[in-house]
Amino acid sequence: MADKEHQAIYEGLVNILGKDNVSDDKSVMEAYVRDWLPPGVLSPLTPEFVVMPENTKEVQSIYKLANRLKFPIIPVGSNQWSLTTKPNRPRTVTLDSKRLNRILEIDKKNMYMIIEPYVTNAQVSAEAMKYGLQCGCPEAGGQASQLAGHIFMGMWGNGYRVGMGYKNMLGFELVFPNGEVLRAGSLSNSKSGWFFGEGPGPDLRGMLRAYLGTMGGYGTVTKLAIKLEPWPGPKEFPCEGITPNQKSFFEDGSFEWVLFTYPTLDAAVNAMYEVGRCEIGGSLHKWSSKYLCWWWAKSGEEHWKMWQKKFFQKNMKNMLSVCLWPFSGKKHQEYEKRVLLDIIKDTGGKLISKEAHDLWVDSTANNWLRDSSGPRMMQPSGAFSLFKIVGDTLNVSLQACKEGFKWMDKYSPPVLDCDNSDWIVPYDFCHFAIGETDFPYEKTPEDSAAVVGALMEMIKDDLSHKKEGGVGNALGGTYHALAGPVLGNYDQLLRGIKLSIDPNNIANPPHPVPVEE
Repeated sequence: MADKEHQAIYEGLVNILGKDNVSDDKSVMEAYVRDWLPPGVLSPLTPEFVVMPENTKEVQSIYKLANRLKFPIIPVGSNQWSLTTKPNRPRTVTLDSKRLNRILEIDKKNMYMIIEPYVTNAQVSAEAMKYGLQCGCPEAGGQASQLAGHIFMGMWGNGYRVGMGYKNMLGFELVFPNGEVLRAGSLSNSKSGWFFGEGPGPDLRGMLRAYLGTMGGYGTVTKLAIKLEPWPGPKEFPCEGITPNQKSFFEDGSFEWVLFTYPTLDAAVNAMYEVGRCEIGGSLHKWSSKYLCWWWAKSGEEHWKMWQKKFFQKNMKNMLSVCLWPFSGKKHQEYEKRVLLDIIKDTGGKLISKEAHDLWVDSTANNWLRDSSGPRMMQPSGAFSLFKIVGDTLNVSLQACKEGFKWMDKYSPPVLDCDNSDWIVPYDFCHFAIGETDFPYEKTPEDSAAVVGALMEMIKDDLSHKKEGGVGNALGGTYHALAGPVLGNYDQLLRGIKLSIDPNNIANPPHPVPVEE
């Protein structure tokens, strides 16, 4: 019977997509579950099939087949988050969006772009800059899906100026698990186009974004219009050399990084408030010493050699980085620099040395204007995790990082040496912020299981006291099932939506919330 079921699903998928776009080869299936978690930590299952549709109609047909033959579907972009994209039940079909890779339109007058799921951060940046426009890039690398970066996190390097990614969504097309298609925003009027995300009627972008998204549990987005912002830089981003030994710098000084440190983390966060209050700069970050080292290093060996020298720990601890952009010309940029230097002086900051400045800026800093090196986080050990991601005020993010320091001390090892490893990034001129503590650990089943297990226990302990903790909703359905009963029963709302559009529970169960008994 199992073989007959497998064959029936395979033949149905081939009828929709053709043989070249369907695979059940075991070696191919293994390739779709190999990322930052080793075998044995999550479910031992691999996908049973991988499919590559080319258009919305084919995606619809796959979901209709899934409802008829009762198999689960997991849509993936660059497939870097196995916590929520790894199969956990048999017969799973991984919907790979590699053929949905087109930029459908760039409207330079109204400043938006229409993209499909596999259009990458690098593609969007390169094409938008040709028209004097830009879009934020999440710190996942130039190869990652720009669409996924809008509906999952959207933590952008230039978010201080342009906000979180989920605010950037305009019209979208979503294939529901039952095979129906939702066209939301201005698309709800067939003649209005893609320019608007909110109406008429309810703002249905909440079907997708919810800070960390619904992780495929409400279906597959096949098209999305994204808002673009003015880009005051050159049409081609300046790069020299070949990755990983690539440098990027603006010879005319049109984008200037000012890096300065404080004696304490609290003092650094207070200074961030002042920078945001004055609304200066295009980028603002508080990077940890560990972040600086692993983004700078070109290999794991180079990382640990530099880390043992303690160069970043000594020269750039509690460091803020502000990039001054030439939004309205050189004179305005010079004015912003004078304001920034006054803030540094008044808040007790200190500019870093020229040696440290040049080491970081020439090889790494400009990467955060359009990310291309996110996967370097894997270099120190092959794996990393995080204690907590908090989206709230700067002060709340600060306290979350301090809690993370204590947790990492308690679980070191398996947590490797990382000098606290706090990253605080503000959005909307510091009215909102993300705080997280990331850390490397050895990529072994034992260490990975220990880290994941400790984080899960912390979540349960915190929720038992009606507090949010751990990696939180980055876990998707698992977290919402635990958190809902102590946080206003919001899981019931998610469950009601899920059951209404996915009655057979075929869309990446158990996300965004479990519906089984």
